Amino acid sequence: MLLDGRAAERCPVALDAEAVGLLPEAPSDVVVKWRDAAQQHRAEVIAQLRAGGHEVEAITGHDHDARVAATTVAMARGVGIIVGPRIADDVEGLRRGWPDLFVASERGYLPVMVKRHRVAEVTASGRARSSTLARPFLQDGVVVHGRKLGKVARRDGSELVHIVRLSQAAGLPVATTGGVIDAEGAIWWMDLDAPRPGGLSLFERYDKGFAFARSVVERGLARRENADLDPLVIPLHKAECSRCGFEQRCRGEMEAADSVSLLPGMQWRHALEHVKSGRGTRRLLAQLDPRTALVAQVAHLEDPTLDLLALVAQARLISGETPAAHLVGEHLATRRVLRKAQVTTAEELASLDEVTLGYGALGGSNLKLSIERARAATAKRPYLVSGRQEVSVQRADLEIDLDMEHADGGTYLWGAVVTTTRPLSAELEAVTGTYRSFVDFTSLGDEGEVRLVLSLLDWIDSLTAAVEALGANWLVAFYSHAEIDELRRIARLSGDPVLVARVEAIAKSSNWVDLRIVVEANLVLGHGFGLKKLAPYAGFQWRDEDPSGSASMTWYDKAVAAETELEREQNQQRLLAYNEDDCRATLALRQWLSSADLECIDDWNAPALGQ
Repeated sequence: MLLDGRAAERCPVALDAEAVGLLPEAPSDVVVKWRDAAQQHRAEVIAQLRAGGHEVEAITGHDHDARVAATTVAMARGVGIIVGPRIADDVEGLRRGWPDLFVASERGYLPVMVKRHRVAEVTASGRARSSTLARPFLQDGVVVHGRKLGKVARRDGSELVHIVRLSQAAGLPVATTGGVIDAEGAIWWMDLDAPRPGGLSLFERYDKGFAFARSVVERGLARRENADLDPLVIPLHKAECSRCGFEQRCRGEMEAADSVSLLPGMQWRHALEHVKSGRGTRRLLAQLDPRTALVAQVAHLEDPTLDLLALVAQARLISGETPAAHLVGEHLATRRVLRKAQVTTAEELASLDEVTLGYGALGGSNLKLSIERARAATAKRPYLVSGRQEVSVQRADLEIDLDMEHADGGTYLWGAVVTTTRPLSAELEAVTGTYRSFVDFTSLGDEGEVRLVLSLLDWIDSLTAAVEALGANWLVAFYSHAEIDELRRIARLSGDPVLVARVEAIAKSSNWVDLRIVVEANLVLGHGFGLKKLAPYAGFQWRDEDPSGSASMTWYDKAVAAETELEREQNQQRLLAYNEDDCRATLALRQWLSSADLECIDDWNAPALGQ
């Protein structure tokens, strides 16, 4: 089993499964859509390079060895751009792979990958080297100020290092610089062996990751022959799970094991720290004390040398009313720890839990919040956040619940449900409970996106003006920041300063309410914060059997491009119903939050064994 360029950054559990011989599930329609779009982007980039008047040679054919030989010949001839090259497999090193391009330079050939994502991020202090497809060579690149290579570029860089290592084994004249062509067609160059501030170079990062991946695969291959061998890795949830063919298998194992990685907001590296510290399950993590965790983490960050256990032991020998500061004298760092943790008396110190104080994973994430979320997970229900007695959720005389749908072509649908909470005018009563959509299933384009937004905002303004004329109040509710982000993007796209100012006023208005922020400020949950996780608490169910934003992207493709009018119409209606349900789910969740009788997480009780 030879490893490709993703191995050093890929989930080791998936590598283990493949090494053992398990087959992944077939990719979803969404994953297939993404792959097809990436292939299309790659084809368009190569077509632009061919049309640019550069010396381009394509290595074609189905015979791998023949393409390897043709690549070597093209390099020997000094061809400027080699498309579709192949490199001999490195059987000893367990590597295989190839770049999309090799581009000639004074340093040697540079591997280049074509990716359909953003590579560089905007940042005030950034400096990144970039070339265009019109002038795609390193020597034609310029330093772009205000841009830096983002986190995703580390994964791209790992693939490039893999190609360099493979090329070195094959004896090819390849340099230790590589490039990535992004979704916009810009080429971003990386010095793969350059030292990075506070971290490993891309070469060092890759070599470390690949060595581990190789050990996982070698153990997996050995397990084919000896089923008694344990794997080197266990499933832990991470962002890439949703795109993996082994997701369902791993999810089942994680649920059965009560994996701490299933907690919302739990990063993979932090879950691993909990596993190493002996509390890799939600039930075990829930047994720690949240308040002690807060004190311990503050101490860990402010003064890692502080012996809190000794301080607690001292506090238990004196009067509980004694100020905690009297125990530490002039030790300013310890005073700062106690002040930040809001520990003021010896009694408060004495009440801290020794097990939690000595916990080994104090350096990862927000431990107090993780413990509270673990408690909600074990109880299988939501709680109010610490110190809160009821949910604080904004309501109004007229309420508009808003949701939008986005696809590759842009935001094609804005939908809203109107509700009144007390009698208003006959005009407003006539629209209460109704769903209104602003939609374009044709070729949308920039002008179409702007037109829909203007129609939406004019409609909202007409309703809210009528409300204000009656001396009543109003709000527009939506779930997560996506709606505001899209309004801002489309306003900037319009180039209209009036629309930009209008949207910025909306973003700052207290009448426009992000319900997700409300949920996160009020509730402790043992699962994710997605609307589809929360609406069932309000008794709401989507009509569609597969309601998800990613699935809706494939419905959109059929809604605009299906062969028959009937199939287009069916998918258009499916999208409108899905969008309406999202709006009504937001409404149902707000209503539930306004009346839900929930316990505070401070009052949590550990479930009995076996529950």
